Amino acid sequence: MAKEVKKKIVMTKVQFIAQIAEKHSIPKVKVAEILDTIAEITYENAKNGFTLPGIGKVVVTSRSERMCRNPQTGENIKVPAKRVLKFRFAKAAKDRILSEKKK
Repeated sequence: MAKEVKKKIVMTKVQFIAQIAEKHSIPKVKVAEILDTIAEITYENAKNGFTLPGIGKVVVTSRSERMCRNPQTGENIKVPAKRVLKFRFAKAAKDRILSEKKK
């Protein structure tokens, strides 16, 4: 008996905007402007740590220099230190998402 494979459904920005606009009876253009504003505020404040209430937190962390291996050649490569963005989900989001999966 073959194992059934679930197809991942990805919501696009247009679908996201349409769903919010329909739920709150707001024009799609206005929802798109609000979404773009939220993105801009996040970009401007991410370097200091930025929290999206109920969703999560955008933080900048530093990765130290490390040695890696090139999988094609097997050669050791030194990867320089750099700053990276990370997103940490809020506890409320984790609880809501993970509890729905169990049902």
